[in-house]
Amino acid sequence: MRKLRTEEVALLIKKKLDDTISIEENTILQNWANTTPENRTFLNEVLADDAIFKESLLFIQLSKTDELPWENRLETLTLAKIKATRKSHTAIRSDFQKTLPYVAAALALIFMAIGYLWRTSLFVESDKLLAIDIMPKEVKVILKTDKGIEVSLDPNKNGLQMSPFPTYLDGEPIKDFPKDYESVSIEVPNSGDFKVVLEDGSNIWLNAASSLKYPKHFNNEQRIVELKGEGFFNITKTASSLGGNKPFLVKTNKQIIKVLGTTFNVQSYNDEPVEKTTLIEGAVILTAGKENIQLAPGEQGIVFATGDLQKQQVYVDDVAGWRSNKFIFNNTDLHQTARMLSRWYDIEIVILGDIPDMQFYGEISRDKNLNAVLKILEKSNLSFTLTTDKKLLVTYNKL
Repeated sequence: MRKLRTEEVALLIKKKLDDTISIEENTILQNWANTTPENRTFLNEVLADDAIFKESLLFIQLSKTDELPWENRLETLTLAKIKATRKSHTAIRSDFQKTLPYVAAALALIFMAIGYLWRTSLFVESDKLLAIDIMPKEVKVILKTDKGIEVSLDPNKNGLQMSPFPTYLDGEPIKDFPKDYESVSIEVPNSGDFKVVLEDGSNIWLNAASSLKYPKHFNNEQRIVELKGEGFFNITKTASSLGGNKPFLVKTNKQIIKVLGTTFNVQSYNDEPVEKTTLIEGAVILTAGKENIQLAPGEQGIVFATGDLQKQQVYVDDVAGWRSNKFIFNNTDLHQTARMLSRWYDIEIVILGDIPDMQFYGEISRDKNLNAVLKILEKSNLSFTLTTDKKLLVTYNKL
C-alpha cells in the first residue's frame, strides 16, 4: 500500500466526518490508521472532536476571503476547545498534556491540507445563484436637540466636532443647526457609522443603528453621555475643578461605565441578549444594579438581562473590527451573525425551522454586497431566500 499524503488523509477524515466517505475510501483510511499506533490514536482523537475539525476547516475557508493570517488565532481557539472538552471528561482523561501531541498533529494536518482543499474545491460554491445583490445603503445621520429640532447631516460627511460649536470634521458649519439647546443626540441608522469629537477632545465612533446623547457643555464635576447601540470610545483625561481627573460616564440601558481616560468598545443593542464592554487601554469600572467590576485591557465585561455581571478575556481586534469596516466572526453563532448583517444591510432576517448550533469564523469587508457574505455562509449548508417584501429567509439543508 502506497503512503498517503497528508492532504489525502485530511480529505478522507473530512469525508468521514461528513458521512460521505465510500466503503473503499473508509478502508484506505482505516488501513492508514492501523499502520502505526500513533496514527490510530491520532484518528481517534480527531474523530472524537469532530466539531473542532469541521469548525477549523470552515474557519480556514472563511479567512481566505480577505487572505489574512488567521492560523495563530485558530490554533489558540482549537487548543482551548479541546482543553475544555478534556476538562468535562476528567474522570476518563484527566491529563490534557497527553493529548497535546495529537492536538499538534491535528493542527498540522488541517494547515497542510489547506492548499489541497482549495485546489480541489472541497468547499463547493452553491449552484443556486442568489438574487440578493444588496449593498449598504446611503445613510442620513440625524442630529436632534433636546428642543425637538432635527437636522439631517450631509451624507458625504463622516463625522462632526462639538468645539467651540458643532461643525463637520473639516470645519464646515452644519446648515440650519440651532444655537439654543442644552443637549443633542446623534442618531446613526442602519448601514452607517459616524464619528463624534466632543468638546473635551474625546473621540467616539458610532456603529450602525446607534445613538449618542451628550450635553452642549460638560459640568465641572463629571462628563456624562448616553449610548444606545454600539460605540468605540477614546476618552481624554480632563482635570476636574475639584482636583484630579474629571470622571467620564457612559450610561446604557443596563449599566454605567466609569472612565478616567481610556479606550474601549461598548455594545448595547436592544436586540442583543447581553451588553458587552471591551477594554482596549486603561481601566473602567462597570456598574449594574448593586454589582460592579473593574476591567483590565483585553477583558470584556458582560451584563446579562438579570443584571448579573461577569468578565472574560477576548481578542480586542475582533470586537472593534467594525472600526476597520470589517465583519469579524470568531465563534459567532448564527443568530448573532444575522443581527449583525441585518443592522448593516438594513434588511430583516428570519431564521426558519430547526437549525443546528453553528459558529462562524473569519472576516470580510463590510463594503461587499450581502450576496458575497451569504455565499460564504452557504458553506454551512444554509440557504437564503429574499422575499418580495425584502425579508431574508434562512433555512438549513439537511444532509
